[in-house]
Amino acid sequence: MNKQVDGISVSFDEIYNKRIDDILAVINLLDIICQTHDFRHWIKETYNISDDSDLLAGYIFIIDIISRRLHNEIALNYSLGLTEDEAFTRADRHGANIDKLKDNTEKVRLLKAIRRRVAPILKSSNWQETQELIDTFRNDVVEPFLKLNTYAELNKSYLISSLDEAIKFTSMNEAFLFLNDTEEEVPKGYLTPTLDTILWRNSDPGSKKYLQETFKGYKFSNQYLWSRLLGNDFFKTSLTRIHETEDWFEFDEYFDKLRPIIDIIEKHLGITLGMAPVILTSKSAKSVLTKLIRDKAPTENLNEFEILENLFQWYQIELIDASSGKLDMDDLAPRIKELRACQHELQQQRDSIIGRLESDEPEKLEEDKVTGYVGELEQVMSEKSFLQQKAFLRRFVRRIDLNPEGFAMEYTIPLPAGNNRTSTREVLYFNKVGSAYRIRTGDLVLERDASWAARRMRRKERNGWGRRIRTFPYGFRVRCPTARRFPNMHTDYTVNQAAKQCRINIKKCGIVLQKLSYEIGVIAGGI
Repeated sequence: MNKQVDGISVSFDEIYNKRIDDILAVINLLDIICQTHDFRHWIKETYNISDDSDLLAGYIFIIDIISRRLHNEIALNYSLGLTEDEAFTRADRHGANIDKLKDNTEKVRLLKAIRRRVAPILKSSNWQETQELIDTFRNDVVEPFLKLNTYAELNKSYLISSLDEAIKFTSMNEAFLFLNDTEEEVPKGYLTPTLDTILWRNSDPGSKKYLQETFKGYKFSNQYLWSRLLGNDFFKTSLTRIHETEDWFEFDEYFDKLRPIIDIIEKHLGITLGMAPVILTSKSAKSVLTKLIRDKAPTENLNEFEILENLFQWYQIELIDASSGKLDMDDLAPRIKELRACQHELQQQRDSIIGRLESDEPEKLEEDKVTGYVGELEQVMSEKSFLQQKAFLRRFVRRIDLNPEGFAMEYTIPLPAGNNRTSTREVLYFNKVGSAYRIRTGDLVLERDASWAARRMRRKERNGWGRRIRTFPYGFRVRCPTARRFPNMHTDYTVNQAAKQCRINIKKCGIVLQKLSYEIGVIAGGI
């Protein structure tokens, strides 16, 4: 698929491989948040907080998150023309730590150089030390990357008035997606394939304690960041109260409150931020990063197993002792048998999935499956916390209307057709509207672990860019086109008698909720 730019036919691959808007957006966020003196002055003037020592850990944490985002964007970038090899690509897909890679490519050397300058900041223990280390980081990393702006140019296919405006909008989208999405009690930007992810879904008391200690400073730092991005418009948003949140789950509620801000920008520009390559550059731009690229440090000492992982590029291998000089079939037969059994099982699963995808028949909702849903509902409503109950209700309650006489609940599941009966075939209507990074589903593996890697993949279609969706962020990187947006669609389900019992249980939950009128009001405000 080609596109006309100033009368010249340009392929989408060529345009996409020149995009640099993601890196410039992250650098802009780093440039703002690394103004430590301004942040502390803002805290004192806005909230009259003179002792800000308890904010330091969270302030450092948000710097770590944004620097991880820079790490990811460089790893996926092609526009700078940084050399890379298959070993790095495999490590990025597998999730091998960057420290375990050899410094034989420009991309690896650059990523390591940046991380070496972030590491001391993460270990700092007071504001004075942090300020000094951040000043060094700004001078060595942020300032050189800011010089990329001189090589940047707007994609003339989009109606954006200036480079500064483009960077501002993409920065807002970056902050929205990766700094304010904390449903897993960790900002989404924390996930980085070639860095440690020890905090992600970790029930270890040490990790939990760290997240608790950093929350206060993080929410204030996040609010400061948005105040600088939005300017005077900041006071027109609900972000003025984000510092009142008590935990990461409550903080995550502002993700949906921020969505309209991004939607308005996208509607005004007629593009999807994060998908459209709005800022382009040339490969000569990497010259401003020469000092960082040449800053080569010795590779960490690797043990024998890690050396083999590098050699075999993290593919699964099994070592067999052949020191005797003779390798019999008896040594290989058990492993071959095991692999064949695994291959057969995977083939059956593949055939089953393909058959379900290609089938035109409506999917039947079995009784035991509905009963399981009901059991989960009862367990959540009786045992879980208020916020967990609220998140669960969002899955099947579209809205709750309160009035002096009671309340009316609008469900996302089939309701009786009349006379306490259901129709034999009922239609569930799903209207999932979102961009490549804002598709919120009940499937945490698909949505909450979603990766920004798949947006790099594209399929040429008649209308331009292909459709994409985020996928698992580490362990592998999907290299094929997938759905970028879920279109509005109707899905037929055959609803059996168990659905009736499901509605009865939901009605019981409604009665319980009615008794808790205050809590219902709060829930209604969120849904």
